[in-house]
Amino acid sequence: DGVRYARKDKVKLFVNKLTSTHTQIPYDYYSLPYCHPHIHEESENLGERLSGDRIENSLYKLEMKIPQACEIVCKKSYNKAQAAQFVEAIDQEYRAHWIVDNLPVSTVVINELTPDEPY
Repeated sequence: DGVRYARKDKVKLFVNKLTSTHTQIPYDYYSLPYCHPHIHEESENLGERLSGDRIENSLYKLEMKIPQACEIVCKKSYNKAQAAQFVEAIDQEYRAHWIVDNLPVSTVVINELTPDEPY
C-alpha cells in the first residue's frame, strides 16, 4: 500500500544532485551556493552513493492538491565568485535532480530544432 495524501498534507521535496550531459561529473546539489536549511542526508543505499546520489532536505514547502505559483524561498546576496559558479553551471547545462514522495521530479526540455516533437 502506498501513502495516501489528503488535501493540504505536507509533502517533502528532497534535493539530490546536479548533472550535465556535457560532463561526466555529478555535483552535490548544495555545492552551488543555494539557500539551504540545516542540511541532513536522508538514508541512502550503496548503489545510490556509487551513482553520485546524495539525497538531502530542502527549504521547499509543498502541500498536496494545493495549486501554488512560484514563491520566494529566501533572499541571498552573492559575490562575484559565487555568481560565477551559477554561470558556469548554466553554461555546462547542469540540471537539478529533485525527489518528491520517493519519485524523481522531471523537467520538460524543448528541442530547439524540432519544438513540436517530444524530447
